[in-house]
Amino acid sequence: MSTGPQIVYIGAPEADASTFEARIRAEIPDIQLFATNDRAEAMHHLADAHGLIAHHFQFDEEMLARAPRLRWIQSLTTGTDAILKLNRLRDDVTVTSTRGMHGPQMSELVFLLMLALLRNFPKMQRNQAAAIWERWPQPLLWGKTVVIVGVGAIANTELAEGAGLRCDNGIWVDEYCRTSDPAVYAAGDCTNHPSLRFGRRVRLESVDNAFEQSKAAALNMLGRPTAHDRVPWFWSDQFDNKMLIVGLTHDHDSQVVRGDPRSRSFSVCYLKGRELQAVEAINHSKDYMAARKLIADRAAMDLARLADSAVALKDAV
Repeated sequence: MSTGPQIVYIGAPEADASTFEARIRAEIPDIQLFATNDRAEAMHHLADAHGLIAHHFQFDEEMLARAPRLRWIQSLTTGTDAILKLNRLRDDVTVTSTRGMHGPQMSELVFLLMLALLRNFPKMQRNQAAAIWERWPQPLLWGKTVVIVGVGAIANTELAEGAGLRCDNGIWVDEYCRTSDPAVYAAGDCTNHPSLRFGRRVRLESVDNAFEQSKAAALNMLGRPTAHDRVPWFWSDQFDNKMLIVGLTHDHDSQVVRGDPRSRSFSVCYLKGRELQAVEAINHSKDYMAARKLIADRAAMDLARLADSAVALKDAV
């Protein structure tokens, strides 16, 4: 008979366990929940857990071994690929992410078209209204090829607009993270900020950008002027393929492929004249690491050496 908590929540400073527990108990008072910011403490309460909620980097083989009744993992961040690669992850455990779909920010048209494929959209709506989670087979999709369209997110600027701040594809900030009201700062995916490196305004959906811009905002609020001008980078694991992207391709006028795409290890370099603007690397981390410095330094590339994959990217200048 189950005696321990059925849901275990492992929090962090930005996702505090006590705050989560207060909110969830306000809606579900009798929930069997154990919430803590201490992972070591949580490890002693997993024997009866049906659900685990934590950041993706909290999960490892030992944690799954201690949770034999586990049915659901909710990651508080992106990066669920690391969880899916764990050997002890059973096929009957569902893995979800709080940032995987972006909820109402996803294009309603694309989202509804995807749901329409299921022919059970009304049932989904009824289940959502009744707070019921139910898995059922989808015969229309069985054995079919499904295309998922990643359309990004729409910045939620309602609070900023209500405060009278300038908004245009995000909250408008300068290189010091100041909004149109110099007493208010903003950082992260919601901001439209100038890229001094690329000479244009951008809104980036990137964990690294959110971290680095928030650091700059904090320093500026402390009276230590710091311009946010980091070269953006992104990554994605697609099954056993790792895609690494650095820079922005918007203004490129030529591109060079390094390596053979059929080898599943190659990179595509985007240039404006001879200046390297961006690199998209597939299973080729060396090109990605070299590109971060080259793009930041506005390096002018030797096009013949760049096209020769036998020459290290860092030496193709």
